[in-house]
Amino acid sequence: MMPGMSASLILVGHDGSPHADDALALARLLAATWDADIVLGRVFPWEPLSAGLVSTPQLRADHDAQVQQNADLLQELADRERVGAQAIQDSSRARGLHALVEQLQPDLVVVGSSHRGAVGQVLAGNVALQLLNGLDRPLAVAPAGYAQSEHRLGTIGVGYDGSPESRAALAAASELAGSAGAEVEIIGACIPHSDLVATPWAFTWGAGATLEDFENRMRGRIETAGRQLPAQIPHSERLEIGPAASVLCEASEHVDLLVTGSRGYGPARRLLLGSVSSRVVREARCPVLAVPRPAAGEGEPVAAEATGVAPG
Repeated sequence: MMPGMSASLILVGHDGSPHADDALALARLLAATWDADIVLGRVFPWEPLSAGLVSTPQLRADHDAQVQQNADLLQELADRERVGAQAIQDSSRARGLHALVEQLQPDLVVVGSSHRGAVGQVLAGNVALQLLNGLDRPLAVAPAGYAQSEHRLGTIGVGYDGSPESRAALAAASELAGSAGAEVEIIGACIPHSDLVATPWAFTWGAGATLEDFENRMRGRIETAGRQLPAQIPHSERLEIGPAASVLCEASEHVDLLVTGSRGYGPARRLLLGSVSSRVVREARCPVLAVPRPAAGEGEPVAAEATGVAPG
C-alpha cells in the first residue's frame, strides 16, 4: 500500500461568503481528526480599478485602505475562530491561493462550493476547479450548507478500481479512518452489460467477455484491497452496476466523506481531474477529498492480475 495522509496545517480558502464558512466547517472536522492547525487564506484584488481607468494617488490610497479594512476583518474572524489568517493580493483568486500554498506549505487545502450549488451538494466553482487541476497536495471541497449542521466522520467512501490513483485514494481514506475511528467503504463500479457488449475491444480480456467476468474481476480487486487495509480499520465493500461517476455520486448520499483519485495520466503528485472526478466534484452530496497522482513506484499493485476500466 502507498503511504496514507495526515495533516498538521490546513489552508482554507475563505472569501467571507457562506460557502467559505462551509469550507471552514469541513476543515475543523478534519483538523480535529489530525490535531492540525488551520489558516484562513484570502486573496484581495491586485488592482482597485476596472474599465481601464487610470489610477490616481487618491484612488490608490482608497484601494489600500479597503484592502487593509478587509485584512482587519479577516483577522477579526480568525481571532474569533481561533485560527490563523493570511492575506495576499492577486488579480486571480486561484493563482493567489496557489501562491499561499507555496508560501505556507499546508498539507491540505479546503474550499467551498460554487454559490450556484444546491444546499447539500458539492459544486466546485472556478477557483476550486483551477486548484483541482495542478495542485500538488490533496484538496477537499465542502458542499453548500455544510456549516449549517453538525457532522462527523463515521463512514469514508473511496472510489476504487485497482489503479495506482485509486490505491492512493484508498491509502488516504485508510489513514483518515484510522485517525477518526471511522469505517472505510470501498466502492467499485461495473459498466452496464450493454456497454460491455458494444465495445469488447475496450477490455483486455477481449471479445466474448460477460458481465459476470467483469464483476468477478472487480470484486476480486476490491476484496484484495480490503484485505490489505490495517486490521483495526473496519471496512465494507460495495460493487454496483453502472458508470463509475454515477455510482460514486449515489454513494455520496450515505457516506460522510468521499475520497477520489486523480485521472490516470499526467504529472505525478498533481491533482488532475478526469471524467469521473470532474462529475463527482460537481454532483456529490457529501464533502469530496481529491488526492494527487502518486509518483512512479509508490505502493504495490492491488490485484495486479485484474484489468478493467481506466480511472479518472
